[in-house]
Amino acid sequence: MRKEKIKAIIFGAGTMGGKAIGYMLDHDVEIVGAVGRKRNIGRDIGELIGRAPISILLEKDADAVLDRVGDETDVAILTTESALEQVALLAKKCIAKKINVITIAEEGFYPWITVPDLAAELDSYCKQYGVTMYASGIQDIFWSCLCTDLVAACNKATKIKSINYLPLEYMGPVAVDELHLGKTVQAYKERTA
Repeated sequence: MRKEKIKAIIFGAGTMGGKAIGYMLDHDVEIVGAVGRKRNIGRDIGELIGRAPISILLEKDADAVLDRVGDETDVAILTTESALEQVALLAKKCIAKKINVITIAEEGFYPWITVPDLAAELDSYCKQYGVTMYASGIQDIFWSCLCTDLVAACNKATKIKSINYLPLEYMGPVAVDELHLGKTVQAYKERTA
């Protein structure tokens, strides 16, 4: 059993990052650095999520944070983007500092089909530095298979009705963009061609 606290850096303090900050604080993870891109630079991340200050300010320069606290950090939490290519450079910087990486980039959950070269590169990089990379994010396979998993335990099923509800108010602008909300059909076709 680990006796010392887990030390973490959070990258992204938006909707998902704010949730991650709260979960880490709830589970006694010591946040040693926080990096954001736009809003709230210079603000205490405890206050950003509506809690007491924790004396960790949101900074803009990821390299400066990694240089300052990278040697003492166990894990980097990347809550910035959904595509693996979008987080790969930052992930590599963390891995090179021997920091384990957790990302909400759900494509990283099983990237061997969509980005096999990048998957192999990141896998090799993690092995070289002796760390791991784990992807969470929204796993469609879970809720897409939930009905069939439940029906598999039944003797007979005559009807399946499933509604997939996605509460976007908790997800932030990246999810809205990925779902093409507010875009025309033509814009959707051009982007997904």
